[in-house]
Amino acid sequence: MNLNNLLLAAGLLVGVAYPLYAMFEGHKVRVFLEESPNQLTRVLLQSIVLLLSSLTIVLVAMNYAENSINIIGLEFVNSPWKLAILVAIPFLSVWLLGKISLTEESAKQLEEKLLDVSYLMPKTKPEYRVGLITAVVAGVAEEVVFRGFLYELLVQYISVIFSILIVNVLFALAHIGTKFKNFVSSFILGLIWSVTYYFTESLWLPIATHMLIDIYSITLGYKVYRKLS
Repeated sequence: MNLNNLLLAAGLLVGVAYPLYAMFEGHKVRVFLEESPNQLTRVLLQSIVLLLSSLTIVLVAMNYAENSINIIGLEFVNSPWKLAILVAIPFLSVWLLGKISLTEESAKQLEEKLLDVSYLMPKTKPEYRVGLITAVVAGVAEEVVFRGFLYELLVQYISVIFSILIVNVLFALAHIGTKFKNFVSSFILGLIWSVTYYFTESLWLPIATHMLIDIYSITLGYKVYRKLS
């Protein structure tokens, strides 16, 4: 297979098939977890497998095309201190967030705000741990797939602005299963991460902030449930 065709095939697989799958499965997952909330760990593990599969497809395609991963913003893997900070972020953020105490009133207010994604919020410590792993994997995989690989693929054929818009519509579609409000917030966050990548030519900051936001949401949801249960 022509190397350019290989990259295009990988782009279609992870950039189109993955969001479409997530979009159509999103409602099913919601219904399933509302009926069987004790199956959250299973659903999260499936998400981890899907994310890691997408990341693997991108890295394998880049390797076969003999392209450096620096092209998709991963130059920081050669910097020990940047890698060390990325590894430390989940541990430090969990430690700091663990010191936040909620009143019953603030927990109820947060519960209302998290209502659309409450079915994805961990209720037990094992679920919380798996949720944290999911947050870290999503932070890395989604940035590499969307802001890195797919953007760099598209920008070879269309303008920067249209590339950024298409990438983040696809990214948001992968999150539309958690209602339209989350589609909008995912799109806006995606635009911010894309602009950051465009100006820094690195995925280090998008990955770091993506992980932080997901860890914060999961930890907050877990704390709300523990406070009100």
